[in-house]
Amino acid sequence: MRNKPPYADQHTVQRNRIPSHAPLRAYASKREALSRKLSSLAPPKSAAYTLPLTPAQWDFRLDASPEQAPEIIYGLGFDTADFGTIHVPRSWEAAGHGQPIYLNHRYPFKLDPPRVPADNPVGSYQRHFSLPRAWQNRRTILVLDGVGSACTIYLDGVEVGYSQDSKLPAEFDVTELVASRPGAEHTLSVRVYRWSDGSYLEDQDQWWLSGIQRHCW
Repeated sequence: MRNKPPYADQHTVQRNRIPSHAPLRAYASKREALSRKLSSLAPPKSAAYTLPLTPAQWDFRLDASPEQAPEIIYGLGFDTADFGTIHVPRSWEAAGHGQPIYLNHRYPFKLDPPRVPADNPVGSYQRHFSLPRAWQNRRTILVLDGVGSACTIYLDGVEVGYSQDSKLPAEFDVTELVASRPGAEHTLSVRVYRWSDGSYLEDQDQWWLSGIQRHCW
């Protein structure tokens, strides 16, 4: 029997995600650490050991279903020849893609848990970045502060992991992937699913919005 994709498998809520913990940041000194507010909603600023990936324009494409979404090319990422751009962080509905939905007690799809609706738009995001050479031989963590409803993450065309939970950070250890190419430009690709089986747990008095909605670093 064919395996279910993770966004439709109620037994899978993550792959390779670092367990949740109190918020942490890396600083070069005590002085630098004390100068920053951990509770701030602003993106982490560039520092000795922090590289913000947002706010920024990312390559973007929206498809009506997972079957229509572009494939990942091993070693490269998405072929973005027919992509547009989107400002990240921002829900794709707020950027003019698709329709935002407001409900206060009903689901925006047929109530049939844990089945995910076939009409499941997928956003494909991509951007490039280079790490400071001073980071060689250091542990490197990729952080996505909020992606709705679920996402699969790739680095240089290699799957990093999967996460669902629209409002909590997802962290992944990418040390081995970036260490194999010191000083090189890397490609971060994120495939975002509007609905997942986790969407059944997220219904409340709210706007249903999708995409990379919080900062990445």
